Amino acid sequence: MKLRTKMCLWVTVVLCMSLSLSGCLFISKAFSYSMKREQKQAVNQYQFIKFLLQSNMITEDSNWKHNSQFLSQILNNGIDLSQNHVAIFNEVKEEMNATFPDDYAYGIADELSDGNLRMDVKQYMDKYYLELSGAFKESGNNMYLLCATDISSVVTDRKQLEKVFYYTYLLVFGIGSLMVFEFSSIMMRPIRQLTKTAQTIAQGDYSERVNVTTKDEIGELSRNFNKMASEIEKSIDDLKLSVVQKENFVANFAHELKTPLTSVIGYSDMIYHKDLSRAQVKEAAEYIMNEGLRLEALSLKLMELIVLGKQNFILEYLHAEDFFQNIKETTVPLFQKKE
Repeated sequence: MKLRTKMCLWVTVVLCMSLSLSGCLFISKAFSYSMKREQKQAVNQYQFIKFLLQSNMITEDSNWKHNSQFLSQILNNGIDLSQNHVAIFNEVKEEMNATFPDDYAYGIADELSDGNLRMDVKQYMDKYYLELSGAFKESGNNMYLLCATDISSVVTDRKQLEKVFYYTYLLVFGIGSLMVFEFSSIMMRPIRQLTKTAQTIAQGDYSERVNVTTKDEIGELSRNFNKMASEIEKSIDDLKLSVVQKENFVANFAHELKTPLTSVIGYSDMIYHKDLSRAQVKEAAEYIMNEGLRLEALSLKLMELIVLGKQNFILEYLHAEDFFQNIKETTVPLFQKKE
């Protein structure tokens, strides 16, 4: 997997997780805030209904027990019964009066005591209700009150928020992915150029360099790469020069060997095939010995140059007359052999 692909995947995963967590946290906090607001309003409404009931129970004495419209008559004065439902239970938790629909399942929990309130969320058909139940005393009797407040708007708002977040998430995720892809492409451009330059150098073009346009870590890497390429190019040039010098040296050395060897062969052939006087033989032998010493000197110089690495040689002055005389004596056998 390429580095660009890895970078895109990692950043996309982080973006996805960040958007999901932030969206869930926002929706959860918004729903929690709305529920707390509804719970506070439900408690206030419960206390208000409780106050109305107690006031009218005192006024009506015991007649309210036999009046089926008692709750509706009281609550119509200040409570919207289309959005709220109320039920009263006696001390044995038998229903005495209620405004709940017939198919609505409701009741009083066993653990309720005076002063304690119990909250529950219940779904009825396509609506949601916040049920608030509690116990109170009236005229020495234990009574139970159950109030249900419609909180469907809160649940609907949450679903609407989830829907808005879903589309917002897709939009932001899509735009973010495109930006990450483009950003990774820009970030990888110097690395691609560096790779291309390295391939060119690997093919033998040591003059290729990376165009450095940034001052970050990648730019520093490119500058160091250019320095390395320059050093490699310099080393290659030095090696090429060294090879040329060695070739020239071998050619020159072969030429230097050829001349004395030719003289030695020529004088030896002269001694072998011709009838020479003792003086001529002695002279020819002297030339052979001189050329042999010359070859020995060349071999010693070559040993010093290659094996010992010595490069500082002592130069001596030589008269031109002696130099040309030496050339003449050395080349005489060559001309005689051609004749």
